Amino acid sequence: TSYMTGWAINNPGGGSAGIAGSGGPLGSAPPAGTQYGWIDSSSSAAGTVAQQLSTTLAANTTYQLGIFLSRQTSYDPGTGYSISLYAGGTMTGGTLQNNGTLVGGYLSGGTLLTSVTSQQLTANIWTPLTATYTSGSSVTAGQNLAIVITMNSHPSITQLAFDDVTLTAANAGPGPANAYKI
Repeated sequence: TSYMTGWAINNPGGGSAGIAGSGGPLGSAPPAGTQYGWIDSSSSAAGTVAQQLSTTLAANTTYQLGIFLSRQTSYDPGTGYSISLYAGGTMTGGTLQNNGTLVGGYLSGGTLLTSVTSQQLTANIWTPLTATYTSGSSVTAGQNLAIVITMNSHPSITQLAFDDVTLTAANAGPGPANAYKI
């Protein structure tokens, strides 16, 4: 397993997560760069990969969470996964590795803002998915945003590949947009 700098990995059921290079088990190049992340699960527990951002929730702002997903032929997660955007919460537990990965860490608390609608993925094909959230005129100041990728427990080992995770923010009224590459 090679870890993902800046992300927390929590797979209590013995699953794992990491990074792989293009030409790896998917056989196709990832949409951005030469590496992609992956997370798997087993029958005993769900697994998560999470990242808390320095970006905080702002009033009157439209956020768009984007991600590319794929799967291997033999490890189909079905629709048993979610990709979510949270406000607030705290990264808890785990051991920080030298490369910046928090192994055993997870997002505790927070408010769910939006989730990507899971769908059946085609093997070895990268599928773009998005979710959008627009904040109201009054928000609790200082709430950091967080992205959480979850694999539900399955009767057999499954795996989800992900790449090019993005979050864009635009004023809900007239004004410029901000893009954050995760």
